[in-house]
Amino acid sequence: MIQQAGVVFGFAIGLIVGSFLNVVILRSETGERLTGRSRCRSCINVLSAYELIPIVSFCIQKGRCRQCGIALLRQYPFVEFACGIAYAVAVWVLLPDIALADPVRVLALIETWIVIAAGLVVLIADIRFQII
Repeated sequence: MIQQAGVVFGFAIGLIVGSFLNVVILRSETGERLTGRSRCRSCINVLSAYELIPIVSFCIQKGRCRQCGIALLRQYPFVEFACGIAYAVAVWVLLPDIALADPVRVLALIETWIVIAAGLVVLIADIRFQII
């Protein structure tokens, strides 16, 4: 039961990190800073907190901007879900018993999460922009 909670936690953290990775990927294309509020790429409407819930907001809005109705990139839920699954698998493999997790395994998990995030950014950026 404890391991399942850890896997769910890893998935949730992965969804959040995946959402941020989308910001990194898309803003690096335009040279924008990583700081500042998220906006629709078409109508420049500032997105509210409930429009930024990983995967859920995309589904509720049916893949469209609430303001202008333009289709959102399918990249958003894909990266969020991929990162969530990868983070959950990393927890499952590296921390088979979270209650007895030693600091070395926790550090290995954090390092693995960083490598996963970097790999996803490189992979998706290369698919989008074909520069690597």
